[in-house]
Amino acid sequence: MNFKNFVLNYPQDALAKDSRFKLAVAYFSLKNYGEAAVAFHDFIEKHPAQGRCYKKLKAPTEEKAAYEALRRLTPRDNKFRLAGLVMLGEMLELEGAKDQAVAIYQDIASYSPNAEWRQVAQEKIRIAPEQF
Repeated sequence: MNFKNFVLNYPQDALAKDSRFKLAVAYFSLKNYGEAAVAFHDFIEKHPAQGRCYKKLKAPTEEKAAYEALRRLTPRDNKFRLAGLVMLGEMLELEGAKDQAVAIYQDIASYSPNAEWRQVAQEKIRIAPEQF
């Protein structure tokens, strides 16, 4: 039985979550980004890979919404959450939304266990008034 059939036929099975993730990764690898976005949503509603799928589909509104959804994810130091916030911060910078980008970078600086990410976020906050 393939992953998709397993997930469809046994959605409550303990192995279904792992199967949904593997299905999402397979779709992404095959460049079937529409199916991957749906599968990542099914795996975990707030997963940065969903935003990357929408980027590949050239759907910036959906991409931004996928990253925005990560802001509410807990725990705050969740690596998937923080990876998506990095992408959201960059999108906001490009849009010229300085205050929103700074808020994202403050979140990253406060919660990231990765010292390099904290340092980069702090630098972005410091230079924000001059740069973007």
